[in-house]
Amino acid sequence: MLKFIQMSSTTPLVACSSACLEADADNWLIRISRLFAGRLPLQLILKENQEGLVRIEAGLAGKSFISFIFKKPGKPVIFLLPGAGASDRSKKLFLKRFSFLLHQGHPLALCHFENSFPRSDEDFFRQIKQQVALISSGLDFWEKFTGIAGQDFFFVAVSAGGFSGIIAASLDKRLKKILLLGCGGDCEVLTWRGLLRLVLKKDCPRKACVNMHRAYRQILKKSLYAQLPLLPRHCFLYDPLTLAPAIADRSILMINGLFDLVVPFSCALRLRHRLGKPPLLWYPGTHLMLPWFLPFFRKKLHLFFLAD
Repeated sequence: MLKFIQMSSTTPLVACSSACLEADADNWLIRISRLFAGRLPLQLILKENQEGLVRIEAGLAGKSFISFIFKKPGKPVIFLLPGAGASDRSKKLFLKRFSFLLHQGHPLALCHFENSFPRSDEDFFRQIKQQVALISSGLDFWEKFTGIAGQDFFFVAVSAGGFSGIIAASLDKRLKKILLLGCGGDCEVLTWRGLLRLVLKKDCPRKACVNMHRAYRQILKKSLYAQLPLLPRHCFLYDPLTLAPAIADRSILMINGLFDLVVPFSCALRLRHRLGKPPLLWYPGTHLMLPWFLPFFRKKLHLFFLAD
């Protein structure tokens, strides 16, 4: 007999009245996204000039959570959301690949996420919630720092960074443009059918996962979002496929690898469909080869962020 791990008792959507179950899809997407809402009281902990650029660090208790780099405030800040397992070296390479945007006048904000691979569904839910809170707090911090309210913001998410990025955008309309790099949806496929099956320590049986996700896809297909809190796992709530329709009105560009075995192309196509079919660019490489192909897309990225 399969034993499912129940959702946390602190999750406010577990008990659903008949009136709730009749709520429309948009209202339920809002309810689900609010499960991840939160704020951190970020403070300015460092400001310095480096070769014509200003660098400030925002954080708490002397620990930096976001690094802002800019020439002068003005154009929308572009938040850089690294993927799971990102090292300091890969974060620096990430920042370097998008440094050309600094010369266009866009400040860059590199988020220092907790990037370990969680051991459980509960841990992954908690980690994403913390990341979403950090992104939301970063927007507030920048507005307070510049003294300009109601600004537009953009973000670039790599791989698992798309999980928290999509949720943050569903919560905050200030995030107007979204670049998804090597991102996809459908947790069952990502967990069990790609290379992550050799890395992740999973806390659910594969057969149970496959069966639950079969029901999950039918729920999404029929937009029965009120049923999601009745499912016994958190992954159905933070899967990018769930909240993707909530940000389909934004300007979105996707870039994925044809030979990506971490985020298989089917996961990219499913996410694209749920996002309203934004442009999807392919590169002939694997997941880890993404940084080396980004320079070939520089012109398209320049036009994407420049366009109104």
